[in-house]
Amino acid sequence: MPAPPSTEAMTTTPPALTAATTTTTTKAPPAPRLAGWRQVWARLSLVVGVMGSGLALFFRVDENGDIGRPLAFGVVVYSAVLLVVAFPAAVLVSRPMKRLQQALDAGTAPARLDPADVVRALRLPHRVFGVVVAFGVVVAIAFAVAADGHRGVWAPWGVFLTGGLAVAVISGAAHAYALRWLVVRQLAPLLLPEGRLDHLGDDVDLTPTWHHLMLLTATLGICWPTLGYLVLTFGKNPSHSAAAVMLVLYVAMAVHQITGILASVSRPIGHLRDRMIEVRDGSLQTRARIDALDTFGRLSSEFNRMVEGLQQRELLKETFGRYVTKQVADEILSGRVALGGERRQATVLFSDIRGFTEMSERLSPEEVVAFLNEYLTIMVDCVLEHGGVLDKFIGDAVLAVFGVPVSQGTLASDARAAVACAQAMGRRLDELNSRRASMGLTAIRIGIGVHTGELVAGNIGSPKRMQYTVIGDTVNVGSRLEALTKEHQRRTLLSGATADLVKDGIALVALGTVPVRGRKEPLAIYGISAEVA
Repeated sequence: MPAPPSTEAMTTTPPALTAATTTTTTKAPPAPRLAGWRQVWARLSLVVGVMGSGLALFFRVDENGDIGRPLAFGVVVYSAVLLVVAFPAAVLVSRPMKRLQQALDAGTAPARLDPADVVRALRLPHRVFGVVVAFGVVVAIAFAVAADGHRGVWAPWGVFLTGGLAVAVISGAAHAYALRWLVVRQLAPLLLPEGRLDHLGDDVDLTPTWHHLMLLTATLGICWPTLGYLVLTFGKNPSHSAAAVMLVLYVAMAVHQITGILASVSRPIGHLRDRMIEVRDGSLQTRARIDALDTFGRLSSEFNRMVEGLQQRELLKETFGRYVTKQVADEILSGRVALGGERRQATVLFSDIRGFTEMSERLSPEEVVAFLNEYLTIMVDCVLEHGGVLDKFIGDAVLAVFGVPVSQGTLASDARAAVACAQAMGRRLDELNSRRASMGLTAIRIGIGVHTGELVAGNIGSPKRMQYTVIGDTVNVGSRLEALTKEHQRRTLLSGATADLVKDGIALVALGTVPVRGRKEPLAIYGISAEVA
């Protein structure tokens, strides 16, 4: 009795299979990287360094004044303390980004991140502005208290308090706009990739545009002029070098803030304008970018919702058009087609396969469906190419109408389009039969009836279930004409009403009159001269 295979032999994977498995394994794309405390601290430190160096240099150059060397030393100390405080502050305000990064690393989609943390991350400039201003106010009060204890040596304590408050606001604005670029470039694109704010909640706090303008007015129009006035008034003949330093610092901070404010307003407006132009030109795949939680962020979010609605509408029209054609879909979706329908003059075309019952008995259900799909595709293409509307399929029969809901101009032009469609159906059928003959299949023969007259077209049914269709004696006559094609050995028969409208452009042959059930007068019928059965 042979020994059973060992467990090792049973579980060992063949080398070829191992290699194939290894080569087909794909790594998941890395999670997007959000800005962290290092980027926040770097920007805070840069602003502190620029402002601290500028103010210290100004007071150092103006050392002959009463608020010269002591204030230069005070600015250096203040800046050093602020740099030290900026480190734990950066770590603290960056905690939401850290939690969001952990969620992204775990595979959480941006749209499913914690909304509260997303809001905190995107409102980083506002949070830092509040912290910096609060810290500046405390320092201003401390300077004012110290100045009050040195009366006669320094300027009055009110000067220090007012100047400290001005510096606090200026510094807070500089920090806020430095971090705003961080939000615009590294946070918003990753946290709001779909350009929507819906998932953040309806009560999310958005920054109005006038806040930017108010801050610009407060810093450049009030705080900087106030600070300059105090320095020039109590600095006792500051040198030209000191004034130059102050001017350079003012220009640098002003450019920084104005650039940030303009970017907060003009950048999203320009981007949104470009997206609108794309939508106007027919592109519904475009999406507007959201830079921040402000008025323009909400505007971009609503724009994206509007585009998605247009996209869904186009998809609905496209899907709807597979059943009722695009013209009918446009009319129904626009609300121009009323329940109950309306009387119209139009031309109907009714076509049917001869001997379809016998043919379907020889085929399986799947073969019948495949055959019908191939045949009906050709017939429907002819209808649509000639401006007709596919009304319905009745088994293997096709009912098309020309003139409703959209006419090609006149009743005669609609009738000519219907006859041209019938001729095109015949040519396409001949091509199909040639292919079928090469495969040893039997040829398909059809009959087509075309009649022009009054009918009722519209949404027929109930408010809960409607169908756009045409009804009336004209439709019945078109069906009757199709049935008569067998007796007259013709592929297409036209009624006298249709023949009168198209006889100037198409050679017809009169075939006499026939009685029609339900009609007192017999119906004149015509065939197309060059057409065979």
